[in-house]
Amino acid sequence: MAEKIGDSYLKKCCKGDSAKVKRKVVLRVVHGAKCEFQILDLDTGEFVKTPYTLIWSGGAGSNLMVGSIIYTVGKPQYRNLCRDEYSELYSFENEIVEVHEGLSYFDLTNPEMGWQKGPLFKEDEYTPKCVALCGKLYVFRGSEWSCFGEVFDPKLNMWEPLPKPPPFYGRVSSYDVSPPLVVDHLRGRILVHFLLSTPGCSIYAYYPADASWDCLVDKFDGIWAGPIVFVDGILYIYARKSKQLVEAYDLSRKRWLNVVLSSDFDDYSKQVFDSLHHLGDDLLCFTTYSHELTNFDSRVTKDHTVVISLQFRVQRSSDRDQVLLTLVSCKSSPLESCYNIYGQIAI
Repeated sequence: MAEKIGDSYLKKCCKGDSAKVKRKVVLRVVHGAKCEFQILDLDTGEFVKTPYTLIWSGGAGSNLMVGSIIYTVGKPQYRNLCRDEYSELYSFENEIVEVHEGLSYFDLTNPEMGWQKGPLFKEDEYTPKCVALCGKLYVFRGSEWSCFGEVFDPKLNMWEPLPKPPPFYGRVSSYDVSPPLVVDHLRGRILVHFLLSTPGCSIYAYYPADASWDCLVDKFDGIWAGPIVFVDGILYIYARKSKQLVEAYDLSRKRWLNVVLSSDFDDYSKQVFDSLHHLGDDLLCFTTYSHELTNFDSRVTKDHTVVISLQFRVQRSSDRDQVLLTLVSCKSSPLESCYNIYGQIAI
C-alpha cells in the first residue's frame, strides 16, 4: 500500500467548504501520460501532492469540482494501454494508479480510495464544454453533434440527455457553443454563449431546476474567450495582452464598464493567464504556469515549472459605471521539475 502522503492535509482542504473565501487551487500536473493533482496554498505558495496517479493518453480534458470530489472529463486522444503496459514506460514507485477512460473522479475527503472510474458520456470528446452546478455535471454541444447536451448525476452514477437547446425562434440553421460555460451560483443558472448562423452571438441562461432557457443578450458585441467569471451581476472576461487584464460587462444593463487599475498594479499584460477564479466576496485570482521565468524568481531554472497566482479585488464605483482593480498579491511557486498543467480549480 502506498504511503498516504498528504491525505490528512487533503481532508482538511475540504473542511469548511462553504467558507466565503477560497485559499487553495487544485492543479492537474501532467508529465507525459502521467497526471497527478497537486494543491497550491495561495497564502504560503507551497504544494501538496499525493501518490495517486491518473494515466491519460492524450487530450487536455476538463476538470470540475463537486463538493469534495474532483472530476476530470474527456476522452483520451490516443489508444489506452493496460496498466502493466504503462508500467513499462513509467515508474510508479509508491503510487496508486488508475487509467482514465472518459470520466474519472477523486474524493479529497476519502483519498485512500484513489481514482475511480465513472460512466462514459454519449459523445466522444477530448475536451468537452462542461460545468458543475448544484451537485451535477453539465455538458453542452453545438448543432453538429447528435446529442446537444448531457447531465451527470453522481448520486445515480449516470448520464442523461439534456432537453433541446433554446428554440432560437426558427431563425438559426446552425449553432455552436463557445467555451467557457459560466456558472451563476446565486441564481442557479448556467450562462451559455452561442455562436449562431444569424444574427451572430447570443448569451442564454439555462436553468436546470425546470430545464428552461432565457435569452439574456440577443446580440453580444464582445469577445467570449479565455477564462470568465460572473460576480455580482458582472462578467469579468480575461483581456489578453491588455494592461487592464479584464473587461467588465454588466449583464442586466447590457453594457460595458470602465476598468481602472490601482496605482500599485504592475503591468502584467505580457503574461498569459490560463484560469480566472472567484475566491469569494470581491476577491479574484488569475493563475498560470510557465517554463521561462528565470528572471522572475531566483528559485526557478529552465528545468522547472513555476505556477503564478495574481490576486486582486474588484470594486464597483458608486455610479456603477466603473470597476476598480486593486492588487492583493502576486506570487510564484516552483514545482519540483518541468511539467505541463491542465486544469486549475479553486477550493
